[in-house]
Amino acid sequence: MIVIRALIGWLEGGERPGVEAIEYLERGVKSIPRHPDADELAQRNVYLAGIAELGGDEAAASRLWWDSQRDPEEDRCLLDFQGRTIRAHMGARGLTIGEVAERSQIDTVTPVSLLFGLEESSSRRR
Repeated sequence: MIVIRALIGWLEGGERPGVEAIEYLERGVKSIPRHPDADELAQRNVYLAGIAELGGDEAAASRLWWDSQRDPEEDRCLLDFQGRTIRAHMGARGLTIGEVAERSQIDTVTPVSLLFGLEESSSRRR
């Protein structure tokens, strides 16, 4: 209750609230459901903007929301599918893990991690 009052006071031109306010807003971000409607999405964006304005890490708070929405079983299925797909493409082209790594200009650990579902594929920037 004190945190909410501090946030309202700040929004009305009062003093900036403490770290507890950022933590409160982060909990608000995590409470938004996995498939938010327009109002819930707007509420999440307000929480994130408040976090950023108070000097918190808006990107980290957004990751908190994404992480809280993840379904481990769904992730496992996706990673297994990804590994099978890569393995099929490698087999069709007769490529070894070393050749994939060399052609992709990445270390050999990354393709192995992808094949065995230990890492999710993503674009990389040099």
